[in-house]
Amino acid sequence: MRNRRALAGFATVLALVLGVGVLGGCAGPEPTLDDPLAALPAGAVFASAGPTAAEDTSCDPRRSLPAIASYRPQSGFLTIGVDQADATMSHWDPVTQTFAGFNIDLVKQIAQSIWPDGHPLDHLHFVVVPPGAGGFDALLRHEVDIVATSLTATCSRGKRVAFSDDTLDSGQSILVRKDASGAPRFDSLAALRGQRVCAAADTTSIDNLFNFGGLRVVRVDNVIDCLVMLEQDQVAAVSTDHNILLGFQGMTDDTIVPDTPSNDRAACSHHDATPCPWVSDEPHAFALRPDDTQLLGFINHVLESPAGRTAWTASHDRWLPEHHDDGDPQPPPPYQSTTWPFP
Repeated sequence: MRNRRALAGFATVLALVLGVGVLGGCAGPEPTLDDPLAALPAGAVFASAGPTAAEDTSCDPRRSLPAIASYRPQSGFLTIGVDQADATMSHWDPVTQTFAGFNIDLVKQIAQSIWPDGHPLDHLHFVVVPPGAGGFDALLRHEVDIVATSLTATCSRGKRVAFSDDTLDSGQSILVRKDASGAPRFDSLAALRGQRVCAAADTTSIDNLFNFGGLRVVRVDNVIDCLVMLEQDQVAAVSTDHNILLGFQGMTDDTIVPDTPSNDRAACSHHDATPCPWVSDEPHAFALRPDDTQLLGFINHVLESPAGRTAWTASHDRWLPEHHDDGDPQPPPPYQSTTWPFP
């Protein structure tokens, strides 16, 4: 991977912060979640119950509001909610002392379009927020203007927040340890039935694991904790969006994202290679407050503009060269509305 050296440095710093060894190497005796001597991340628990309701399909989660070509900011900066440990999308770079990743490049393009005469980082403030829907509280409390984590747009979430145009098409997969031959210990989610599989709270990933069935789901506050637990053999797999897992794979020497096909046509509808291991369709977008429609429309304008598409391609080539989506998303017809159409 092109960024392997940078990711390895990120992994070293992260491992020291978390109080564990550098990620990779041989595992000792297998600890368990009940072992008081095991160095478990705070908040790691077996999740015993999950959603039973069918997925909300009442909307097209890739639809947003029409693009607006101009935007007058209320202040001289935007506050962006990010995940500090998402290696491909929005991680803290200890070398440059700033945030970096695919989503960071996109929000820098947005800032550059609002304030063309300055450096985009002079107009961006970053705040760490929880993954998934966990960042919505900070958004609705006006602590951030945009949630730019690895965030899936869904119909149910659209009743709380507004979503931009689709920024990345991805799908859920798994990350597992390699065996002595270099092959994955488990080659699919189906092969993990009865095993411990880890995902973060408030994410579509953990919902999908419950709905899949037969898994011993371990819930953590942040999915990076899953990687630590995988390296300590406390879980058999990490399951989340493929773009996140590719970053984790680049941080370790002994993990792999298996490419066993899922045979799920809907999940793989935006995957451009064979085989496709995705078990869900995960359209990514930025989240904003439902009443912040001027900023939302301007973000869509930037994403759809030639400069935005150029920035998307350059960033994808840098951070996600092994992520086999079918390219810069082409937005469907927008809602013909000046207000976010959901309560």
